[in-house]
Amino acid sequence: MSAINPGTDPIPDATEDAAALVLAAFVTAIQEHGAVLAGEPIRTPELDVQLLRGDTEPSADGRFGWTLTGANGAEVPVRIPGAPLDIVIGRAALARGDGSTAPMLYVCGHPNWWPYAVTRATGDLTSS
Repeated sequence: MSAINPGTDPIPDATEDAAALVLAAFVTAIQEHGAVLAGEPIRTPELDVQLLRGDTEPSADGRFGWTLTGANGAEVPVRIPGAPLDIVIGRAALARGDGSTAPMLYVCGHPNWWPYAVTRATGDLTSS
């Protein structure tokens, strides 16, 4: 676990299928908070990689990219962890008393745990 920013470490055994399930739950959550999407999320493979600390080239870290487009025209890039939903939401970590081990989602390039990612994406997709 990264001592500087827990939750940003690479995700072992990540899969795109797991990320797609997390994305579906994420879209439902932001819609429940008032976001209105203009169509389906667009798979954006170039978001699958990022420049990790100490690297000179971007590398995959177990997160998969999509672009969400709001009814307001905003395009919000998201990087979704390819881990089971309970792990991403942090339920498993909270049950152990350590919510800081949940993998973060990236919204517009910023790492956020689940509830903050939902709030951030909703805000970006509803602002005018």
